Amino acid sequence: RASWGWVYGVIATYGLRPHEILAIDYEKSFQPKNYKLYINETITEGTKTGSRVVFPLHFEWVDLFDLANPKTKVLINKTIVNFSILLGIRTRQREINFPAYNLRHRYAVRGHELGVPVDDMARWMGHSIEKHTQIYQKYMKEDTHDVVYDAVLQRAEELKKIKQGRPSYAELEKKLENAQIF
Repeated sequence: RASWGWVYGVIATYGLRPHEILAIDYEKSFQPKNYKLYINETITEGTKTGSRVVFPLHFEWVDLFDLANPKTKVLINKTIVNFSILLGIRTRQREINFPAYNLRHRYAVRGHELGVPVDDMARWMGHSIEKHTQIYQKYMKEDTHDVVYDAVLQRAEELKKIKQGRPSYAELEKKLENAQIF
């Protein structure tokens, strides 16, 4: 039971395609400080987007879902096909009314809301920037854009506060001139 919950937690937190769970390099992944995850395409004889590094969004979900302690009983001796079939069955049994792949889409939107640069999000998800924006822009609703814009305004306000109290360039030049005189 815990194994399937762990699978859903990893898909949601790292934005993986469901079958990429089988391509996790457990030797390198889930290590403290940032708990990044390594996808190694050679484990599954290829993934759609190749090997890559993926970071958790939200970081605190690693602890919440105990992701750093893999519960992979459901993955033993699974192929991509039978894993996908079993995940679909489990989703229906638990009456989860959305496909697991939607967790990946939400990861992309979450990254946008958190201000992760689009080139990083594309890389983490295994896309080109063009493909990433083409795929995920349609999932970003007006309220997502509101969140992003509010964050931009907040950063602009923080920059304004940082700049206040600093000497102007003219004042700095005058100080330099005075320093050279003495």
